[in-house]
Amino acid sequence: MGRRGLGVGLALGLGVALGTSACAPLSSETSPASTASPPAAAPAPVTPAPTTTAPAPAPVDISAELASLESTSAARIGVSAVDTATGRTIAYRADERFGYASTIKVFAASLLLQTTPPEDRARLANWTQSDVDAAGHSPATGEHVADGLSLAQLAEAAVRQSDNTALNVLLANLGGPQALDAALTQLGDDTSDVVDVEPALNTVEPGSTANTTTPAAFTADLRALLNP
Repeated sequence: MGRRGLGVGLALGLGVALGTSACAPLSSETSPASTASPPAAAPAPVTPAPTTTAPAPAPVDISAELASLESTSAARIGVSAVDTATGRTIAYRADERFGYASTIKVFAASLLLQTTPPEDRARLANWTQSDVDAAGHSPATGEHVADGLSLAQLAEAAVRQSDNTALNVLLANLGGPQALDAALTQLGDDTSDVVDVEPALNTVEPGSTANTTTPAAFTADLRALLNP
């Protein structure tokens, strides 16, 4: 019952009690006066102070510098960057598609950390010299064809040394490129299209989205991983 309903109930109850005593015969002794205190007034509701949100900092514009670099290098450049301390951003062709090449390796390593318990990351993986030759650029795995490396070591080699065979072996143990593509989709990324392993992932066919992403999509993926 709300305060209004409770107050009405008290008033009606007092009225009935007074009416009943008025109709009763007078006693030879005078009844003592009631010592009950009147009900305390309900406290006034407290209105919270309005909150204010600081405006987002203005983006940093380096488009002129990047356009000049494109002109001198005969290349198309895409940039998406966020200062996580201040919130300031840089965006240049951030929603255009580019081949992601070896930048995909960080997400393969993150998938291993997310889906594989520590004891399984220590499991030894092996490959052949033919695997190394086919993948190209394999500075770590090329030295360990005979003895192999753990999955954790492969993830480190893929990220720190951009080791191509390390990425391929990781993906083979995680369910292939389609598993990595599904993991990015779960992060909210419907843009990136993970299709191939090394070295084919470096090839982007005109008109195809295979092996491509946008700078903005990869930036959002990294932020989602760092701030789950």
